[in-house]
Amino acid sequence: MIARRRVAFLHLCAILRIVDADQNNFDAVRALNLGVLKEILRDEAHIRRLRGLLKELNCQLKTERPTKTEALEHRTFI
Repeated sequence: MIARRRVAFLHLCAILRIVDADQNNFDAVRALNLGVLKEILRDEAHIRRLRGLLKELNCQLKTERPTKTEALEHRTFI
């Protein structure tokens, strides 16, 4: 996951170092909190999308009776 979000992770690390150096810099603390919150919300949206896709594929396997190759592809993806 870190490799996928490398730029954002490095940016947050830089802000963290700024906060560590000057703990009274509330603008940097706010920027760090907002950056972490943004990444959490992005990952939660990604998880919701994948759960929806998983549910859809399971439903297709149970109700639509795909061909064997399609079913194997679905199961491999799941």
